[in-house]
Amino acid sequence: MLIELVSSQLPAALLTWTLLYASDYGLSILASRMYQSGAHEILIYQGGIELTPRLREDVAHVRLLSPRWLLGLVVVGVLLSLIWVLSIRVLGEPAYFGFVM
Repeated sequence: MLIELVSSQLPAALLTWTLLYASDYGLSILASRMYQSGAHEILIYQGGIELTPRLREDVAHVRLLSPRWLLGLVVVGVLLSLIWVLSIRVLGEPAYFGFVM
């Protein structure tokens, strides 16, 4: 049911992507705060707790709003919009966009 909604409605797809992307970054910031507040005495992460290389510095410095994160959100939003237009409007196959999502 969610796949059909996301595949047929671009705003729903963009909202779903934004919520998932924001929750991932928010949980990374929360984990970074917990790590810096005392968990670093028990556990040691040599490369930092963030897995995404371009966001490691922002998460390590606990930046709530990162320009790199915003750029990624906009770029992926534009790409999803283009893929949606191509698969729904041009090809008429929502399954293609559902696969991407």
